[in-house]
Amino acid sequence: MSASITQKEVFTAIVSLLGEGKNPHHLNVRKALGGRGSGPHLSRFIRAFYAQYGRTMVHPPKVHPPKRRVEESFDQLLTSLRTAKRPEPHEGTAAYLNAVFECIGTNLDQIFVALMNWESELNCREERLSHLEPKLRNKKSAAPLTK
Repeated sequence: MSASITQKEVFTAIVSLLGEGKNPHHLNVRKALGGRGSGPHLSRFIRAFYAQYGRTMVHPPKVHPPKRRVEESFDQLLTSLRTAKRPEPHEGTAAYLNAVFECIGTNLDQIFVALMNWESELNCREERLSHLEPKLRNKKSAAPLTK
């Protein structure tokens, strides 16, 4: 017989799944709980979560790490470096290096902007969660214990 699960455990799993951008249906919730909980039992807790916090609370904006944006910027950098015009014999190497470093600087600026945007998104998420946490604690203390 599996250990019984609590409403708090299920709600925590749901919030975690939502934070990862995953749908909190009973299969994902069960997986998040280490394989514990029956479908009907989990579904009952999921419905209770939706009833308490509403659909607007359970579909937060997705925060994507800038990995894809950074990778794209590096790909652009490599493409730019590969296609950079090689200096003519009568031209100095300094002009070529200047063009290469300018290209590198532009791409590093793009990466920096991607990281700053991500930081901004994470700060907004942190603020939103800091407002949600007291509400969840108040709901928890007001709700009757359920197994």
